[in-house]
Amino acid sequence: TGRPDTTRYPLRLPAETSADLRELTSAPALVDMGDGRLRGVLAYNGQFPGPTWNARSGDRITVRAWNGLTEETITHWHGLLVDYQNDGGPRLGVAPGQFYDYNFQVVQRAGLNFYHPHPHMLTGKQVCLGLAGAFIVRDAEEDALSLPSGAYEVPLILRDANFDNQGNLAYNPTTSGFKGKFPLVNGTLRPRLDVDRGVYRFRVLNGANARVFKLVLSNAAPFTVIGNDGGLLRSGASATTIELGMAERLDLLVDFSELGAGQTVTLRCESARWDLVQ
Repeated sequence: TGRPDTTRYPLRLPAETSADLRELTSAPALVDMGDGRLRGVLAYNGQFPGPTWNARSGDRITVRAWNGLTEETITHWHGLLVDYQNDGGPRLGVAPGQFYDYNFQVVQRAGLNFYHPHPHMLTGKQVCLGLAGAFIVRDAEEDALSLPSGAYEVPLILRDANFDNQGNLAYNPTTSGFKGKFPLVNGTLRPRLDVDRGVYRFRVLNGANARVFKLVLSNAAPFTVIGNDGGLLRSGASATTIELGMAERLDLLVDFSELGAGQTVTLRCESARWDLVQ
C-alpha cells in the first residue's frame, strides 16, 4: 500500500546464561528482528544481541571464544576488572577458525557491563553488525536492596542500524562514525513491552557506534537513576531527561503504578525523535 509499517513487535529479552557458559562463538547468523523476516547479522552463539551473562562477584569465568568470522576478532569485557591476558585487546586478536581462552575471576561490585569485539581497526564494524551482549554482575550489597527482579528487571540494549537492499545489517560509517537511520532495542524493530502496574528496573546500555541517546518518557514522568557504569549509586536521583553516551550504562527505576489498563508510555530518544520502546 505504500503506507509505513507501524506494527509494534514484542521486545526480545536476550537469553540469559550463568557464569558456567564454556564456549562463545562469533559468526554470521540469520535472525528475526520481530517482523518475521530473517536478516543477516554477526552474532555471539547465534543470538542477537548475544547472551546476557549473569554472574556474581567472586565467580570464575572460564570460556573459550571461537572466531567463526572471515577476519580477525577478539572479545573484550567492557567494564570488567581483568588483567591484560583476559582483557581482549587488539594485540590479542585471533585469526578465523582459531580460539582464545579466558580465565578470570569477577572481582567487582554489582553493575551492568558488556562484551564486544575489539580487533584492531575492525571494532566499530563488528559491533555495528551485531556482536555485543550484556554482562550483569550481582553481589550481596545489591541483594539486600530487594530491587525489582525477574520479569520486573529488563535489559535494554539501545543502538541504531542501517540495512542493505536485502534487509541485512549494513555498516557505512562517515568520518564522524556510524549513525544509523533506524533504532533497535534488544535487536527488535519497533518494540513493545507489556507491563504490570508497579515499579520496573531497566538495565540500559548504549550499544551505538557514535550516537548519544537523549532519553525521555512520553508522559514526562521521571526516571529514578539508581546506578551507572560504576554500579549502584549511594542514593537514587530523579531525572526526566537523561543523555546516554556510547558504551555508557544506566540502572533505572520506572513506576507504572498510575497507568490504567490499555494505557501506554513510550521511551523516546528526543534528539533523534525516535520512539524506542512502547
